[in-house]
Amino acid sequence: MTFRLLDKTDLNIEKWNTSIRVADNGRVNALAWYLDIVCDGKWKALVNQDYSYVLPLPFHDKIPFLKRIYVPYYSQQMGIIGKLPIDKALISLALEQIP
Repeated sequence: MTFRLLDKTDLNIEKWNTSIRVADNGRVNALAWYLDIVCDGKWKALVNQDYSYVLPLPFHDKIPFLKRIYVPYYSQQMGIIGKLPIDKALISLALEQIP
């Protein structure tokens, strides 16, 4: 399994939202419309081929040449969303794809 880093504009938003809704650990704060509001549209995502595992990556770019991933306001947590259990190998694979 491989993850791809995609810009929000390159995502299939319908597949994204569906994968969040059917995931064992899906939560409203990972839906595209919610991320657009709390992140001011500044987020990317890691997705696998069939959108069965997704990872939202909200980022700050207030400091030139420095982008930071953060947990947005009113969101308790962010992480890999998909079918449970999510093992260490999957987490390592996803983290390796974050630039």
